[in-house]
Amino acid sequence: MDRSIRPLAEGDNAAWRALLQASYGPLDPTPDWREQEWLEAMRNGLGVFVGGRMVAGLHLHPYRIYLGPKAVPCGGIGAVASHPDTRRQGHAFALLKDTLKRMKDSGRVISNLFPFSYAFYRRLGWEHVGDQVHYELKFGDLPLWRTSGIAAAGRTKTVSVCEYGQKEQVDDGAIAALDAVYRKWASHYNGMLERTESQWRRNVLRPYRKGYSKYATVWEDPSGLPAGYVVYNVPAFTEPDHDIIVRELAATSGAAYRAILGFLKNQEAQFPGIKVDLPPPDPLLVYLANPQVKRELKATFMARLVDVPRALEATACPPPGLNGTVILSVDDPVCDWNKGDWLLAANDGRLTVSRVADANSEKGNGAEQGGRQGGPRGGPIGRVKAAVTHLAQIAFGSRKASALWQTDHIEAIRPGAVEFLDAAFGTRSPYISDYF
Repeated sequence: MDRSIRPLAEGDNAAWRALLQASYGPLDPTPDWREQEWLEAMRNGLGVFVGGRMVAGLHLHPYRIYLGPKAVPCGGIGAVASHPDTRRQGHAFALLKDTLKRMKDSGRVISNLFPFSYAFYRRLGWEHVGDQVHYELKFGDLPLWRTSGIAAAGRTKTVSVCEYGQKEQVDDGAIAALDAVYRKWASHYNGMLERTESQWRRNVLRPYRKGYSKYATVWEDPSGLPAGYVVYNVPAFTEPDHDIIVRELAATSGAAYRAILGFLKNQEAQFPGIKVDLPPPDPLLVYLANPQVKRELKATFMARLVDVPRALEATACPPPGLNGTVILSVDDPVCDWNKGDWLLAANDGRLTVSRVADANSEKGNGAEQGGRQGGPRGGPIGRVKAAVTHLAQIAFGSRKASALWQTDHIEAIRPGAVEFLDAAFGTRSPYISDYF
């Protein structure tokens, strides 16, 4: 088969649009003012060509994601398209394998995506790690806050308005204020995007579908500093379901959270209710007058460790008192560079990962015997065998190593090795508020 994979160029514009329409259905017309955005996104695209015809493609977004307070390079996979005429011929599979190599070569240690099929991407090493909770609230579920205290002393201010299909109208300095709150909020999770101004405008501040307008409202504390915000879609009254749809709610304090909920409650004269998606550990229920609301847990994104040693070093957050070593045997069906034995060494709040062969060559490292505290005669605490899929769950904090061990998803020689992984990973929950 004459199959080639290469980055998309501007000359591929028509073929890429046609492929997306064949895969997903008709596309909305692109306004002139968004054409440049379309072309910029296409420059991050990769395509599969057979006999000169584009038969599959995707966007490889060069994102950075927060793992707690630090941001690391990530490859965000989106718009994966395969022409119906040429499906089940391995084109998408080959494209994703090629994309993994490109991410590794460019230093992107982790990859995230929102799957059309969890089973398909699991074969390539991605695994489900993220969830969100969908809430449907009536205004009576929100308490009527007393007009006193810090929440009352601050003020709310609408800083962005956007009609569907139009360019967003954003106050000067508004995106910087929103981002200051967002970064503090995002630091509590693994996976949130480090947003640029263009990502704020394109992904957050524009309405999600026809018939809606979108607003962004910031709450400032009594000193005038932004401490919370809500971005929400408002439907036209001609819409059969005209609830407010909250795109994002972020707060850095309890007062800010109460103030934002109070702002939303003040909309009750115009709308029947509110729909909102939030991280599973979000404290919303604590603030509700009636916690017996409709809620649904939804599986969302998958993650993949593209470069196992660098990804584990980036996601680890060992406590200062954790010292010792564990040997980790990794099985990766696609990325040969991840396979084999790795030495995980924790020392005073830091985790390093090296090949066992490399570790053995360093005097005093003691990959098998001696040199580190923790195991018999100073050797490793034990050995854990894991697939790269389950490592992603451990690294992102969606599953504890001990839970995976109890369900026979990973193997361990000596329970102490599992306890080591539990201590080194999983102090933050996985979540992504963006969709790509």
